[in-house]
Amino acid sequence: MVLVVAAGVILLAVKVYAWVITGSNAILADAMESIVNVVAGTFAAYTIHHASKPMDRNHPYGHGKMEFFSSGLEGSFIFIAGLVSVYRGVQGFFSPPELKALDLGAWLTAVSLLVNGGMGLYLLRRGKREGRIAIEADGKHLLSDAATSIGLLLGLIIILFTQLFWIDNVLSIIFGGVIIYSGYHLARRSVSGLMDEADFDVLKNVISHANNHRRENWVDVHKLRIQKFGNRYHIDAHLTLPYFMTLHESHEEVKAFEEIMESKYPEALEAFIHTDPCEPPASCGICLKHDCSFRKHLFIKRTDWSLDNVTGNQKHSGSASLPE
Repeated sequence: MVLVVAAGVILLAVKVYAWVITGSNAILADAMESIVNVVAGTFAAYTIHHASKPMDRNHPYGHGKMEFFSSGLEGSFIFIAGLVSVYRGVQGFFSPPELKALDLGAWLTAVSLLVNGGMGLYLLRRGKREGRIAIEADGKHLLSDAATSIGLLLGLIIILFTQLFWIDNVLSIIFGGVIIYSGYHLARRSVSGLMDEADFDVLKNVISHANNHRRENWVDVHKLRIQKFGNRYHIDAHLTLPYFMTLHESHEEVKAFEEIMESKYPEALEAFIHTDPCEPPASCGICLKHDCSFRKHLFIKRTDWSLDNVTGNQKHSGSASLPE
């Protein structure tokens, strides 16, 4: 992130220079987003350092939520930069800027496009691999910047050949709209993280993993919830076990369940499992335990765990046809 910020400062200088020599509002819009890159990247670097601190007495779940603040701040900055770009574009129709040296401006735009695209792809892959929303958000921002640079480059080439200078203002407005949308999306994701909005993709993966490694003593799982803290996941769930198991046996089953959950996201997940006793005969119809001497009803069917019947707070959800 420090290297990205350093590169961002250099690119910002290049884009400002390109704007000064050309007078292009579209290039100014591109430079505005680079200002955001530098400011947000600096904050993201600090955020990642702070979020990586271990749990302590005051922060029992760690400091990972800090990354959502970084994403939200970056989204807000991007949104404001987009508004400025739209304003400059509209203003350009009433006070047209004098455009010059567009060929040099196009070359400088091409350089910034390649650098931002390369850094953006790297950060996006790194952020997804490590589960770092701050790095991923910065990568998406740089890719968005590269995408607008592509449009800007094509626009400058068209202006060079057609001398239709009003296209510059249109590009500024279009890029501003793209930047505004990108900023809104990042801010929205930040709020979702802070509000612990469910990530259904992660939930589906975890539930499928548990279902594939299911043990016969695991009668039912319900009230499964996942929270994200930086690059770590916190999972809690209710696990239904045979009512006659000893405390030691129940503990061993919970431990096995936690280990299976944690194997899905090594070193990035902690699990807290609450145990519930089975309730014959309702539980018997879906219980996989083949040698149960306490069975009150014949086995009817295996209920596969899914997003619908595991995240709810009802035991044996999806098995209403079984006897009570």
